[in-house]
Amino acid sequence: MLADYPDAWMKGKVDGTDISFDGLQTLGANDGVAVYAVGCDNGDLAAFHLAYDAAAQTMTSTNALLANAHNDNLAPQVWFNDVTLSKDDPFAPIETLPYTNGFDTIDEWDVLTIIDANGDGSTWHQYDSGEGIFASYKYNSDNDGDDWIVTPAIRLEAGKTYNFVIDAVCSSNAYEERMEVMMGTAATAEAMTMTVIPPTELMTAGMSTPTKWSMTSMPAIPTAPCTTMWWQP
Repeated sequence: MLADYPDAWMKGKVDGTDISFDGLQTLGANDGVAVYAVGCDNGDLAAFHLAYDAAAQTMTSTNALLANAHNDNLAPQVWFNDVTLSKDDPFAPIETLPYTNGFDTIDEWDVLTIIDANGDGSTWHQYDSGEGIFASYKYNSDNDGDDWIVTPAIRLEAGKTYNFVIDAVCSSNAYEERMEVMMGTAATAEAMTMTVIPPTELMTAGMSTPTKWSMTSMPAIPTAPCTTMWWQP
């Protein structure tokens, strides 16, 4: 859930069906400011709680979860309500095309897998520019990007070709960026072995006028004549 802090974890304790996480567990830092995982009850910082349902094999939050940039006052960077953790993957594969994702709502963002493959803490996140909400890569001045946005599994049929379109833009002339689109048979960077769009330099433009990439004839799926799940970054 907290994609900006991929190496962070929280220590909790179990009391019957209540799982609690004491507040002010450090996630990391943002621009030199410490960020904490903490619960919130009606505007007050508190422990974060999940309720366990043995029959459904789920854990559901009973209060809000924050990434909070203060150890005493409310200063949320990220706010989650109605968190549910389940034994099984809650996001069903995409069975019907076309599939679109604008990255601009919580529901659309939550079905994605964000991978910071080089572990440098600079990766994809939701960004509100004032002109719209986008998937934005957090620039790193020391490392080349090795970061992925992976969709849910999409059912594609062997031997068929598919259309793929993505809007992308480089927001500044000072920071040129290059992107590629790959696909594979698992939601991991290592599994992305098939090129859909090769590495391409992004054009610089206003955030409201992105460059439209189009692959109107994706290569045929190289498998036996059967239906296969593919994950698309």
